[in-house]
Amino acid sequence: MMTRSRLGRAGLIMLCALICLALAAPLIAPYDPYTPTGRPFEAPSFSHWLGTNDVGHDLASEIIYGARASLTVGILTALLVTFLGTAAALVGGYCRGRPDFALMRVVDCALSIPFLPLAIVISVFLGPGIGMEILVLSAILWARPARELRAQVLSVRERGHVQAARAMGAGNFWIMTRHVFPVIFPLVVPQFVRAANRAIFYESSLSFLGLGDPVYKSWAVTLFYANARGAFLTDAWLWWILPPGLCIAGTILSFAFIGHALSDGAHSADAPHRRSSKDRPMPSSSEDHPDGKCLLSVKNLVTVFDTARGEFQAVDGVTFDVNRNEVLGIVGPSGSGKTMLAMSILHLVRPPGRIVEGRIVLEGTDLLGLTASELRPIRGGRVSLIPQNAMNALNPVIPIVEQVAEAMMVHRPLSRPESRRQALGLLEQVGISASQAEDFPHELSGGMRRRVVIAMALANNPALVVADEPTSGLDSVTRREIISLLNDLRKRHGTSLILISHDVRLVRQVADTVAVMVSGKIVERGPCSKLAGSASPTPQVPMSPTSAGSAPSEKPSAPVVAEGNAALLKVNNLTRIFVSDRMWPGRAERRTLNGVSFEVKQGESVGIVGRSGAGKTTIARIIMGLIRPTAGRIFFEGRDVTDLNHGARRTLLGRMHMIFQDPYDALHPGMRVEDIVGEPVVIHGATGDLGPQDRRRRVTEALEDVGLTPVDQFRRRFPSQLSGGQRQRVALARAIVLRPSLIIADEPTSMLDSASGAEILALMRDLQSRHRMSYLLITHDLALARAFCGRLIVLDRGEIVEAGPTEQVIQTTRHPVTRELVRAAE
Repeated sequence: MMTRSRLGRAGLIMLCALICLALAAPLIAPYDPYTPTGRPFEAPSFSHWLGTNDVGHDLASEIIYGARASLTVGILTALLVTFLGTAAALVGGYCRGRPDFALMRVVDCALSIPFLPLAIVISVFLGPGIGMEILVLSAILWARPARELRAQVLSVRERGHVQAARAMGAGNFWIMTRHVFPVIFPLVVPQFVRAANRAIFYESSLSFLGLGDPVYKSWAVTLFYANARGAFLTDAWLWWILPPGLCIAGTILSFAFIGHALSDGAHSADAPHRRSSKDRPMPSSSEDHPDGKCLLSVKNLVTVFDTARGEFQAVDGVTFDVNRNEVLGIVGPSGSGKTMLAMSILHLVRPPGRIVEGRIVLEGTDLLGLTASELRPIRGGRVSLIPQNAMNALNPVIPIVEQVAEAMMVHRPLSRPESRRQALGLLEQVGISASQAEDFPHELSGGMRRRVVIAMALANNPALVVADEPTSGLDSVTRREIISLLNDLRKRHGTSLILISHDVRLVRQVADTVAVMVSGKIVERGPCSKLAGSASPTPQVPMSPTSAGSAPSEKPSAPVVAEGNAALLKVNNLTRIFVSDRMWPGRAERRTLNGVSFEVKQGESVGIVGRSGAGKTTIARIIMGLIRPTAGRIFFEGRDVTDLNHGARRTLLGRMHMIFQDPYDALHPGMRVEDIVGEPVVIHGATGDLGPQDRRRRVTEALEDVGLTPVDQFRRRFPSQLSGGQRQRVALARAIVLRPSLIIADEPTSMLDSASGAEILALMRDLQSRHRMSYLLITHDLALARAFCGRLIVLDRGEIVEAGPTEQVIQTTRHPVTRELVRAAE
């Protein structure tokens, strides 16, 4: 890391010196490079620092002015190449379909044709000139950045904040420039540096062959004339050829150093912040734990974040041990530091966060004393992570079996066929059949994606697995299946487990020891058996009804019932069939929804419940226009909105809004709270008479409505500076800023602890009473739906199996799935 940083600084100093030389050429150069000022082939002297060429031109002046030409070609070409490559990546990667296919075939052609013959042909056709050089080089070099950046765009387009922008009615250009480009920008900068590097090298090649501008002084043109006029036959080569050659090599080297450093910075997750060597502890030895049972020892760990108001301690003096084959459960409310503790253990803390104190000793080695290259074989090898959001952990364009096989090949010397064979076996262990192994992540339910991530975590038989909320967002039945699967595989592979969750009841099922975190500190720790008998594991973390195991038979507060009101949303016979775009035999259609019909009345709250993979989120995405239905009609406010074009749908989306499941993914990480909440106002008010003051007033009112007060303390924050509950409040403020008639809430509390979830639901009900809005609540939690919704729809395998008033559905269950959900909530 330090070597790369120093190389980058050295390259930047070299480049800045060359740029200063080019800009100050008229002041520094002793002579006009186009005018003879001495005798031919004059040797270096005080009058002519580098001598003269065959016609008496001062070579030092040519070198100084040549910096202008070479750097101009390199920088202008790099700008054009980066623009073309980034634009092609954005259009192809985001729009997909035919634009992507056409652009990628052009890229394939550009990359397959040898550079030099193509450049010579184009140069001969267009004629010499510096403009020609820039066009030729740009036409050839843009393809590689386009391909590399497109892969990143494909991943970014699936993120929650991009989907949220689409659901708000934002156009493609808005999303590409405001949501996708800022995320990939750290990777665009290295592409520019590499393009400048290649452009200067190839410009030198073309000019040396005589295809450059012969009257424009550049380093390569100087070399061309030196070669053509016999400099190698005299002593003049020392001052005619060597200096411009060194300048070209130095410029290329400076760009290479900068690009090397920037590439490392763009992947900063692999190069965590480390303390200075004088503060770094020495590797631990087994003497610290003479019994040999301790696998991981964390001592006085402190992780801080630099903020405008000073340092914030996300992890504050945490100490604990994990023995071999032990399960340690870490519980606590949202924002208590659980996830940051997991990232600290794996040494994956991103700036502005940093580990400032403590020891993390794994199998006798202090991880804080290792370099980035030394940490890589440990991550995924000896210790692995099951991240909270399974969709973001998987590559959306690679089949799942290939992703598991890749996790093996990174750490073990396996051939591709062997790694694939083992990956198929591991997928079978987690409950994914060979027929599903070629599926892409988006073709799987949330529970199945979680199984894939578990398989990847266990791919190399790690000694320790850190599972960060491994069941969040899943229904109760699937949650029990996943935790049972994880525990069974842990025992089978002899792996220790750190289970991080806000669900105390779930942790009690498998943990040997439980630690409770509050405000970055472990406030209580002990055997699970000692904590299991109390209603609350600690006075600081009270057990809410949901986490303690409330059953839907308990009498809930009366939900809103809209008797006699007109239908606001009506769905008729909605069907969705997914067809894979792969062409080999055996790939059948997958019917996600089959003839779904229901309605939501004005001022009503309707709940859709079902197990993971039942099709609940697909309904929401179809209503919001994110995917198209195969059959069926959707009516909103009496109007058929199924086949609206983008302009008409954009107006419609000002009247309905969707709250996404993951508050950590649905908010753009680079936008401030006021910009996130105000984005719907900008999208839908761009053609209206809303000025900046009106937009600011609406944002302030929305933040006050959701309880983020005082507003000025939250307005300028980034999502990373908020807890999970606060992020969901921001998402709710964004949803109500335009006062929509309907809000579709997709699992709005599944990623939150029970206390934060209860606050969000109470807030949603309060907003409903004040603004007379309707809710379509999607959840797997029957108890939650009972407390909030007046009517209930039970979905299973894409079909409605029960529907009616909430109490009637729960008390007189007829379908096995409904009874299973009731039992799971007890």
